[in-house]
Amino acid sequence: MCRHCPRHHIDTIIVISQNLTGIIILGMIYYMTKLPKTKGGIWTKVAFTMIISGAIGNLIDRVSLGYVRDFLYFILIDFPIFNFADVFLTVGVICYIIYLVFYEYSKPKKEMVDVTEDE
Repeated sequence: MCRHCPRHHIDTIIVISQNLTGIIILGMIYYMTKLPKTKGGIWTKVAFTMIISGAIGNLIDRVSLGYVRDFLYFILIDFPIFNFADVFLTVGVICYIIYLVFYEYSKPKKEMVDVTEDE
């Protein structure tokens, strides 16, 4: 933390970031309700559900404990400590990136039509 900042400024920043996280979660939920029931829409819903679940899990920890509790540690690979919410966030983002690369960006692009008149 910033040692020159008064504690109330830090608390204000924390509250703003928590509120912003909540607003983003609500926006993602609203967007999910508007997705079509196509193959791409289903993959997006799965990815967003995982991202939202991870965000809510970390937000609950942050609000109730003041920090995010990480408890999974694998000694064999010496990977950083993490929690299930981090797993959900990471897998959800990877799923969404795979969807974008292999579904959204692989669709043929519609040709641009010139709307100007040649007179």
